[in-house]
Amino acid sequence: MDEDTLLGMFDKAVREHRGKKFLHDRGNWLSYGEVDDLARKVVGFLREQDVAAGDRILVALPNSALFPIILYGILRIGATIVPANPLLKGRELAMLVDHSQAKVAILAPDSARELQQARPDGLAAAAFVAGGVAEGFVEFETALERSTPANDWPQAGKDDIAAFLYTSGTTGDPKATMLSHGALAAAIRAWVEKFALTSDDRQIAMLPMFHSFGFIVVLNTTMSVGGSLIIIPRFLPEPALEAISEHKITVLTAVTTMFGALLDVAENRTPALEFPAMRLAGGGAASIPPDIVSRAVATFGCPMGQGYGMTECGTAATFTAHKTELALGEVGTPMFNIELGIVDDRGVPLPDGEVGEIVVRGPAVMTGYYQNPEATAAALKDGWLYTGDLGLRTPDGQYFFKDRKKELIIRGGFNVSPGEVEAVLYEHPDVKTAAVMGIPDSRLGEEVVAFVVRKSKEPIDTLALREFVQGRVAPYKYPRHVVELEALPLAPNGKVLKKNIDAWGIVRKHLASSGSGGAGT
Repeated sequence: MDEDTLLGMFDKAVREHRGKKFLHDRGNWLSYGEVDDLARKVVGFLREQDVAAGDRILVALPNSALFPIILYGILRIGATIVPANPLLKGRELAMLVDHSQAKVAILAPDSARELQQARPDGLAAAAFVAGGVAEGFVEFETALERSTPANDWPQAGKDDIAAFLYTSGTTGDPKATMLSHGALAAAIRAWVEKFALTSDDRQIAMLPMFHSFGFIVVLNTTMSVGGSLIIIPRFLPEPALEAISEHKITVLTAVTTMFGALLDVAENRTPALEFPAMRLAGGGAASIPPDIVSRAVATFGCPMGQGYGMTECGTAATFTAHKTELALGEVGTPMFNIELGIVDDRGVPLPDGEVGEIVVRGPAVMTGYYQNPEATAAALKDGWLYTGDLGLRTPDGQYFFKDRKKELIIRGGFNVSPGEVEAVLYEHPDVKTAAVMGIPDSRLGEEVVAFVVRKSKEPIDTLALREFVQGRVAPYKYPRHVVELEALPLAPNGKVLKKNIDAWGIVRKHLASSGSGGAGT
């Protein structure tokens, strides 16, 4: 069936909606047929690079029509897309290229320059720049224009890997979540059912398409039903809000920080914008505070929903009914074809009302982590995905998300690996011991903080240390607060015992004593 694979979904959408408007990017519309024609040229381009089924293609681009065009071309040749954040530094991009063994990299201009600085002697992958120019790189659009459109391609199977979606594990090692065509199709169907999407719906791509939420829940749910998608290159609250009103968006999907920013603009704008077409606002990535829910319902004039999921299950696990009030942490009931359970540390199911680890089972669950059998074995047990997150089920079958069992920090919807940031801190000559943690933040959900112990007798210049890290990682990863401590609690094996650190208490006390609320203190 067409609906069994991501590529099949796209082919079906093209057949049924060829002349319909699909993507709106910077004032221009592309129909499903036009996207199809360009995706065929991408197949021709990839064949010229000797790309074959099973090869990996890294794509580091901001939101634009280019991303889905490249995606559907990659899928048609039977290759695997490796989406990457274009804000990553050169060393981070090089790590992903190496780890994924990408054969081709298609990069935004800044990403191309970053990668060139990190690897001046070149990469094993053939690299192209898209959406601009960068010295030393062939322009993707020029190469595409010269390519011959393909009219035939292999049919993807349900078990073929469609995407490597990287997640930041608690150890800081790169973990490429392998999602098959079948898993992505199952996740998309689950979201379509919960959102009750049809071809009449219009969504807006504020979430980055390289992220699992934007990739699955926004871009590909829209495609699967023949809907229309408004693309904005980067999220700025006022122009985003204007686009939502102007294009009569019907379903708005965002993370908590985006909702807060949109509402701050909407509530103070004169004259007020109207959203007559909006029928649902949905969120995820972090619990939406009840006040955000009530404000959104009042501003957009529609109910809200909140879900729980993770990249490893295609973001599809639970979603609430469409409601005007949501309790903190309320994430609803399992999605279509998805099973959930709550278990203790031994994997034994817990009774309703008791907090335990959330486990997920269903066709949307990942195949595993690429070249990481240990992590795969730890996550997938007896057909269940062990999420590392804590929650409970009520007697009436509703699920509540409680906390993250893992140490992963989610700042503004982006995953931050403490281990990755700690590794950079340890590169500094004055740092003896480091611990990176998340603290609560009303705007971002969590903020990144670093605790360090110095090697020398002289105090560490924490502002300079923050800037040291800032220059080596993506903007959302570096710690806004760096606090020097005399010691950190250590286990017998030398590992920092983060559970014994009162991160928020230390930061509050430190800021109060220094008389500063600024980052880097």
